[in-house]
Amino acid sequence: MPAFIFEPTMDFFIPFLFVLAIVLGVLEFTLKNWSKPVKVVISLAIAFFAVSYPPFVATLWSYLPSITWFFIIMFFLVFIMEVFGIRKNHRVDKEAMIIQGAVLFILLGTGYFIVQNLPITTLPFIGNTENLIFLIGIIFILLLFWSAFKVGPEKQQK
Repeated sequence: MPAFIFEPTMDFFIPFLFVLAIVLGVLEFTLKNWSKPVKVVISLAIAFFAVSYPPFVATLWSYLPSITWFFIIMFFLVFIMEVFGIRKNHRVDKEAMIIQGAVLFILLGTGYFIVQNLPITTLPFIGNTENLIFLIGIIFILLLFWSAFKVGPEKQQK
């Protein structure tokens, strides 16, 4: 029976997917003329080599809760900018809206998982951390409905 080079557990996959997403996002943003398969192969190689270095993985796990909240806030701000048309070249696309909503709910679920392990018990004006996650979820849902309302039936027919 062949032996795996890596152990296929969450301790491997979470840092691997995180590094893959960050590197692929940076390559997509900076190298617009390159083909997408080349960027994916480069991202996969960098992610695999980064995760195979144990000090990097240990450091990433120690900073992952704060990094996750940073990306949740960044996605939330970009989503608000998309909904209200603040970004340049604003174009509402159904597929993009679905992907953004899915990413936001995945990040919200990750944030809820991390909040369960935080020592914070009470927050001013909100109560506990579960109320904070619930409030953020309600805001996400309302923003998704608002962006779907902005698309309108005439743009959905295309």
